[in-house]
Amino acid sequence: MGITFTLLTVLYTGAAGLIRHFFFKGEEHEINKSDGAKIFRVGLGIIIVTGVVSFTAIGISNWPYTLYLLLFLAIVFLGFTAYLEWLYLRNSNIYAFTLTTLALVVISIYYFF
Repeated sequence: MGITFTLLTVLYTGAAGLIRHFFFKGEEHEINKSDGAKIFRVGLGIIIVTGVVSFTAIGISNWPYTLYLLLFLAIVFLGFTAYLEWLYLRNSNIYAFTLTTLALVVISIYYFF
């Protein structure tokens, strides 16, 4: 289970990097270089702080709750990113790729854990 999930993560990360490199080149596909960069950074900071506080409150030893928290944070982070890409990058379809990533992450977490 652990090695399969790790292998899947490495393969998907490599494939996603290649797809982004070949099909979504340029600054028009990056949320960090758009008008929503400040909102993205603030939202990302809030999500990270919430995640760290939640993980320390729950603890790693409580495995089912940790898994649900990980799933929730992945959904919130990728959903927030996709929404901002849709809102600020109107000329790009990168948000569809982010939503596909979200679906694959949720399926893989449910399937492998």
